[in-house]
Amino acid sequence: MNQCNKKKSDSLRFYSVLSILFVLVHIPAYSDEPPETILHGIWENSSRFVEFSPEGKMRIVLKPYYAFVYEDAGWIPCSVSACDTGGAGDGVFTCSVLYPGEKSPSVFSVAVLSGGTGGGAPPGIFTRFYVRDVPDGGAGLTGTESGDSMFSGFWICTGNTDSIMLYRSGPDSSFFCFYFDGRRYYKIRYWLTDARFRDVRAVFAPDPAKPDKTLSVPKFLFVDGSLYTCVTGTGGTLRNYESGNWELAGDNISMTADKPVYAGEKMTVTVPFRFSADGTVLAFGEPYLSRSDILNLDSEIVSHNAKRRPPREPVFEFMNLDFHWDEIEEIRK
Repeated sequence: MNQCNKKKSDSLRFYSVLSILFVLVHIPAYSDEPPETILHGIWENSSRFVEFSPEGKMRIVLKPYYAFVYEDAGWIPCSVSACDTGGAGDGVFTCSVLYPGEKSPSVFSVAVLSGGTGGGAPPGIFTRFYVRDVPDGGAGLTGTESGDSMFSGFWICTGNTDSIMLYRSGPDSSFFCFYFDGRRYYKIRYWLTDARFRDVRAVFAPDPAKPDKTLSVPKFLFVDGSLYTCVTGTGGTLRNYESGNWELAGDNISMTADKPVYAGEKMTVTVPFRFSADGTVLAFGEPYLSRSDILNLDSEIVSHNAKRRPPREPVFEFMNLDFHWDEIEEIRK
């Protein structure tokens, strides 16, 4: 080997070693932390703080009196289990909370979604969210367009509560699920039932011009321990549902119905939306709770409650009244 080739060989070895070191340094370290750690910590909105502890506890600190006084309700036993959905930084969790005076725990689901569509939003907790249902290996998604695949399919309403309360709250009497097919959407109502659960599907033909094209959704859904249905009796055909078109405008989705179906619902609804990292979880609207910047809630409560409330403005402006006391005395006689 001549000197020139030797120098080239040494250079190749040198850069090969650098490349290996670069790869090793940038390999993410293995973490044995459970997925529930995503939920642990302090969250807040305008009315309360909610803190989840790694020790299996939860507490709610209320912000009454126009958020001037923080009221700590104390720790409550709360076990958290993670579902295998969400992706990196996101997750769906089932919370089992044993409220004071209760013999059995109250169960509800929450989703932690971070980033939003543009990736700039802070992580948030959603108590109302949807999980994609892909039946029969995706056979139920016929007719979808590739450009709209991120919404395509049937989305099951998984959260069954509006807020995290200091007491047990009953299940909702009804909720809506969504089926997206191309640029069309179908809003389907489910309601509480005492029927016997069966693993069957409800079928509907959304386009009268194409009667051979049918879509299907589960007839029964279990949500946080309660059973719901979208078809009465033993029927298997879905008849009462809202249909319309949808379009995107930045981080918002706008859904316009063909005609009103459900009482109290608007013809056009425009709301922000947020997906999980793996695209299997979808939420509409703003998060119920956002990650708080506070690191020690006990210290924050003490510091905040030590402040003195400024005096209230007088109800009436100052008036320099001139009472005619002599006339008043005459009236009193």
